[in-house]
Amino acid sequence: MGFPNISVDGTAGAQVLTSSSGATTGHFYAVQALEASALAGATVGNVTGLNGTDIPVGLVVFGRWTSITVTSGKIVAYNAK
Repeated sequence: MGFPNISVDGTAGAQVLTSSSGATTGHFYAVQALEASALAGATVGNVTGLNGTDIPVGLVVFGRWTSITVTSGKIVAYNAK
């Protein structure tokens, strides 16, 4: 089964996640840092080299995630349709 379509018009919505959110599952196509943030090990989707890397405020990382765990900071996880 393929990955859901990306919604560039914002109709799929988003979730704000922090380190207290725990592992959040779903289908996400991008994450944006609202604060300096880091993601946990197995949650970096199809993006290599992102594990534990600091994501600066405002940076958007596009990829395919089915589970996201924020270890520090605050992000917006954009839902895929």
